[in-house]
Amino acid sequence: MRVALTCLLVASITLSVGRARADGEKGLAALALARKAFAGKEYAKARDLAVTAMEGLSKEPLLREAVLIRGKAHLGLGEKKKGLAYLRELLLLLEANVPLDDAGRQLWTRGRKALEAASPDDTALHRKMAKQAAKLAGISRKLVKKDPKAAERAALSALALDPVGKKGIEALKAARTALGAAPQELLDFPALASWSGLTDKNWPRKDGVLTGHVEKTAMMLNTRKSWSGNFDVYMEARLVKLYGNNGPPLFSLVAPFASKSRYLSFGYMSGNIELYEWTALRDGVTHGRKSYKDLPKKPDPKDWNKYELRVRADEVIALVNGVEVARQTRSADFKEGQIALKVQFLEVEIRSVTVVGR
Repeated sequence: MRVALTCLLVASITLSVGRARADGEKGLAALALARKAFAGKEYAKARDLAVTAMEGLSKEPLLREAVLIRGKAHLGLGEKKKGLAYLRELLLLLEANVPLDDAGRQLWTRGRKALEAASPDDTALHRKMAKQAAKLAGISRKLVKKDPKAAERAALSALALDPVGKKGIEALKAARTALGAAPQELLDFPALASWSGLTDKNWPRKDGVLTGHVEKTAMMLNTRKSWSGNFDVYMEARLVKLYGNNGPPLFSLVAPFASKSRYLSFGYMSGNIELYEWTALRDGVTHGRKSYKDLPKKPDPKDWNKYELRVRADEVIALVNGVEVARQTRSADFKEGQIALKVQFLEVEIRSVTVVGR
């Protein structure tokens, strides 16, 4: 029965995505009528309307509400076996997608109350699940400083047992805060998969080193994830080869990368180190430029160097090997953005791109 119901619900979700707008409107109308019918204790009508809503809705919160109404309507008609089956399946679907948003938590709570009103076994089960969830949340809090990733896993396991448990919610928040403060290497698995365009032939990767080689144009590689607030990001890179006279050779770390027409870039530019800003209204504006020879120890761009951007609430500070090169006011345009790499008219090797929350 459970397998059949799972197939039915998954099929409803999958098929509904491709339906026409008219079907979506029909589903919304059916859901509204199903709510009204159930409130008026017209359970057979509510059940049938919920079925229609399930067939027409594509947005999961509304679709799941239709499943909830259908399950409760079956119970109202004395069809206990069917009613419990739909309600249990609804909770399983929600528990598999923690953490839930407010709407999801409200829906889970409504489903749980309906189950507990009809089934003493489910009442006892939920009590045991809540106790286990509290234990897992406690384990998460103990692990958060030592191993925030393990703490996150424990917190998610707690929420899978009790999606509305305050201890689990707080434990997950603490774990993810700790994770944000821990260094994240973006060129290792699984973070490596988060880059957009990494499979391009101009970005080969071997032995943990990413190579950008661009002879006749400019290329950018950006993460799909965005960062906001305070964070540091650094790149360890070295120049390999310059190509011809097609334009200024450049490799840079870009953050925040708001869009292709709005970003801050820091790195090698025609033999110097530059921090510059690019916006849609103007070409690149340089906010700081230094020669490698002007820095302590006179670093060679063909050696491994650390290019770093410290992104703070009101400014962005650019450093090479820990030495400040420039700083720039962080405007509203750059309150949030991705991290990117830019290469043009040269070949560069990059062995690390790391971000740390602050």
